[in-house]
Amino acid sequence: MLLGFVASAGRNGAGLGAVPRTYGINRVVPDRDLREAALAWAQQLSQGPALAHAVTKRLQRHALDQGSRQADQYLLDVAPDPLESRDMQYAVELLLTQGAGRFMQNHAEVVFEGR
Repeated sequence: MLLGFVASAGRNGAGLGAVPRTYGINRVVPDRDLREAALAWAQQLSQGPALAHAVTKRLQRHALDQGSRQADQYLLDVAPDPLESRDMQYAVELLLTQGAGRFMQNHAEVVFEGR
């Protein structure tokens, strides 16, 4: 499990109940598959909208440190950069030309430049 810290699922450890809700665990893999799963996930993230990922990471950190109301204001402060990026313009163009259904169906094939 990729959390940024060690969490044991066993009874002797802190258990998964200690995992903050904001981490949003969406996949648990056996130990033997962790390396391959982590590398595949990293590859997928690297092909995504890097600027948006960076803003999301900063926003999550801000929400954990300052609370959700402050994070809402922080989002308004940092949103212009990704909204004005080439990646966002490209994604919006695809959404408008393909339609929402096709865009969501093919989203894994969209290649972003990180700009």
